[in-house]
Amino acid sequence: CSGEFIVHSALELFLRNDYKVVFVSAANPYAHNAAVLKKMGINLQQAVDSGSLHYMDVFGAPFDYNSFDNLPLSLSVPNSHTTTIPSKLKQTSFSMIETLMMAHENLKQLA
Repeated sequence: CSGEFIVHSALELFLRNDYKVVFVSAANPYAHNAAVLKKMGINLQQAVDSGSLHYMDVFGAPFDYNSFDNLPLSLSVPNSHTTTIPSKLKQTSFSMIETLMMAHENLKQLA
C-alpha cells in the first residue's frame, strides 16, 4: 500500500470545496489519476479546464511547463546547446499559489 488514496482523497476534498489546487504528479500518469478521481465523482479534465486545478505531470511531459515562443530548436530544448536560459524564454508563473491558499501562517512558512 503506497498511500495514494490519501492524496486522491485530499485532492477530492479540495476540489469539492472550490480550492485552487496545484497537483504535481510524479508517480502516475494523468489517465490513472483521472480514472481514480472519476470513481470519486470528480472530473479531472473539467477541473483543469475551469482553472481550479493546475496539473503537472513530471515524468510525462517535463518541458510542457515552459513556453517557447518562436525559438529555434537549439534554443527551445533546455541544455542542448547553451547553459544560459534564452532571454525570450518565459518561465511558468506559479503566482496562483500565492493567493488565498497562502493566507494560512503554516503555508506561508513553507514558501
